[in-house]
Order: sequence, then structure tokens, then C-alpha cells
Amino acid sequence: MSQSNGGIAHGQGRSARNSVADPGETVTVIKGHEIVEGGVNLQKVGSQAAYRGGFKFCTGSLNHREKTQIVMNMGDRVGICLRRSVTKKSAQFLLGLPEGEYLAIIYDAPAHSKHLPSTAMVDCKQATANILYYLEAKMECTSQLAALTFPALAARVTVDNIRDSIKLAFERYNTVKKRLSESGYGEFLYGQLEVAYNEEDGSFYLHFHVFLEIGKYDANRLHALGILKASMPWLGDNAGILLKQVKAVDAMRFVRYGTKPSETAVSIAQAGHDEVFKAYYDATKGVRLTRTEKQLKACLVQLKTKDLRAKILNCEKTGEARVVLVEKRHRDLVDEPEDVVDIGQEPERGKSDPVSPKATNIFCGSSSASPSPAGRLLAFGMVQNFDDEYLHELFAKKGQRNLFHANETARVAWEKNTGEALDLKKFLTPLAADISAAIRASEFKSYTVIASFNVLKILGEIEAEAGRLLSE
Repeated sequence: MSQSNGGIAHGQGRSARNSVADPGETVTVIKGHEIVEGGVNLQKVGSQAAYRGGFKFCTGSLNHREKTQIVMNMGDRVGICLRRSVTKKSAQFLLGLPEGEYLAIIYDAPAHSKHLPSTAMVDCKQATANILYYLEAKMECTSQLAALTFPALAARVTVDNIRDSIKLAFERYNTVKKRLSESGYGEFLYGQLEVAYNEEDGSFYLHFHVFLEIGKYDANRLHALGILKASMPWLGDNAGILLKQVKAVDAMRFVRYGTKPSETAVSIAQAGHDEVFKAYYDATKGVRLTRTEKQLKACLVQLKTKDLRAKILNCEKTGEARVVLVEKRHRDLVDEPEDVVDIGQEPERGKSDPVSPKATNIFCGSSSASPSPAGRLLAFGMVQNFDDEYLHELFAKKGQRNLFHANETARVAWEKNTGEALDLKKFLTPLAADISAAIRASEFKSYTVIASFNVLKILGEIEAEAGRLLSE
């Protein structure tokens, strides 16, 4: 349906074509497919940014981590290891604090398994970006994006035949895809099989979420729907088939929903169905539940040859999510910017620092700066194999690729971008309510919050002052 376009230009895409710049506008908006330099830019810490939720210390952003913990705990019960290490933890340290102070979230490191929402989320976000980029940059003006949902089987199935049912589901998926393509009315772009679990009867409902490219106008969509229905004889009266046009204004919401992480393992674990969980895991381990089809695949290959990939970024001023192209970085130790930290690089230690007999507290890089409840960009330093016994090793001053340097870079950037010296109390005040809520979240322990004495003291003062204001 779509022809490849070899050039990638600033302002390309539907969002740019439909927008008219306001000469008096001072807000920086990500438009079209600007090519954004990859890597971490701690120099932006402290810049003003519209907060739209999702910051690491907010209780709402911990949902996926808690669901992941539920699945890992169930794995422990039935003899399946879903942790990256059975003894080690991972940590996220808030960057920009004064020297000697620290605040971090410690959690069990999940294994690389799509059964875990935290792990699956990475690929799901990439799938969203890929589809939206294709929609905006590569889809012909005579085409439209559509979302298709249809049952893969005529009835619900049990865990005993789940593997064979998944195989049959994709055989039918391929048949439907082929018949639509041969008709000339449309092409599949991306498909994802959802395996919904019913804890009451222990059954599974297999259905597909598909994004496809079809000709514009309702007549083309109705022709495509007729062909789709005729290709699904197992459904009889065609119950459950839904084909909807995805308008540009709704595309982000539709695509995010259609590519969301599977929560089947979560549902089984929450129900406490041990035997079903083990059988489901054994049957689906290594089974791919998504498909990227030829037109979208060709688009992604083209990006790869240019060392680019699509990514969803929020405008720093408005918070609006847009698709951009990110340059894939190659390690260059000579010309590398100071604020970029190598992933997987072990921190350099001072000569006087004792070295742990085991690989602990490995600083592996920094997160991209993201909007916080403070209305400014903040970032986290990522630490693997965390061990608080050797906490002092994280703050060694020697070298440029350690937590101390990342924290110092973020603090200097904060002072530069805010125009004033960092005041710890002022820095923590907008975050205090969420940090305190995370510390007190004792109903389910998917993480632990650690902080230096002075940080805890200031958090207590902020909370006490807030309490006095409420009582007045």
C-alpha cells in the first residue's frame, strides 16, 4: 500500500503538514520527525517541563513494577526463576543532590521475560513508536490507518491446549492477512495476540489486535471488513470483529492500547492459581505473540541502515507526546560528551577505596531527563547488583563514568537551568508527597526507598510544615 521514501527531513509527517506556526509562539514543540541526538543529556536537568505524570517516585508509576513483583513471587513459588539474579538488586538514584546525599529506589531486577510487564514495556513502547512513525511519515495520502480486533478461536480454551491454540491462532491470522492483501483493499502492518485469563473458570480468550493500512474513505473500509469477515468462518455470525478507522488525533491512544504489555501472567498470579501459572509459563516460554509485517518491517530496515530509530518523546514545554527519530549512538571515548555515561561501564574507584570481592554496585548509566512533579526535568542514575554494604563505592570521585560524576553533572545543570544555587529543601519539596507515599507503601513491597539522614530529616520537616498548614 505504501511506497518507501528514502529521505528523512525536518518537519516531515502529518503532524507537521497540518500545523501552522504561530509567529509569537515561544513554546518549543517537537514537530514532524526531528532527528534527536541519542544518548543521555544530563545538561537538561532543571529545565522547565510540563509534568504529565509517570515520574519514578510517584505511586502511580510503580504499578508495572508491582505487577512484575507479583509474577516473580509466583515464579518463586512454582520453581521458575524470573529474577535477573536471586540475590542482587537494582537501584535508581535521584541525580542532582548535594555531595554526600542520596535518595534511591531499590528493587528486584526482573529477568528478560515478556511475562513480566516491566520487561515487556520496553518492546511495547518501541512498537508504538514504529507504528506511529510509519503512519506519519510513510503511509500514502490515499491510505488510512485502521485498528482491527477479532477472536482467534471459536471458543475459550484451557491451559492444557494453550500452546496448540496459539499456533492455530497465528495460522488463521496468516490466512486472514493473505486474503486481505490479495484483495488489494489493505495490508496488515502489526499484529498482537492477547491471551486474556478468566480466573473464575480458568479459561483463556485468545483475540488479536491488528493495525492495518487500507484505502481512504468508508467505502474501502466496508469492503475490507467484508473480506475480513469472509476470511473468518470459525466465527459463524462474525461476533467480535471490529474494524475502526484511526484518526490522527486518536492514533497515540489507539496504538498504545493495541501494543500494551500482556498481563496474562499477572492475572494468573493474582488469582493464586499455581498449577495454571506453571503450565502457562511452560507452554508460552519463548513463544512470540507479535508480528511486524512487510510494509512496516521495510520501513524499520530503512531506518536501521541510517542508524536511526523511532521514539516517543514528550515536548519539554507542553508535555505533548510526539514521534521523533533518534540517532543510534556509537561509543566514541574521545569525542563523547561529558554528560553521556556508557551503558555497562563499571565505575572507576579511587585507589584508597576497598574493592568488593564480588561485582557489586555497578553504575550502568543514567536515564533520560524526564518531567517531574517539580515542573522541571530530573534524571536517575542506574545501578545494578546493588549492595548497601558497599554504598560508599558509588560516590567515588575519580573518573567520569560513575554515579558521583553523573550526580555532579546533574546538580551543575540544575543550578544553571534554574539560575540559583541548589537548596535541598526547595529541591525536594515538590517531590516530598510522592516520596513519602512511596516510603509508606507497605501493603505490597515491590521496592525499598533508601535515603541519607539529611534527606530523611528534610522530608520530615516538609511533611510537618504541610500538616500545620492543613490544620490552620
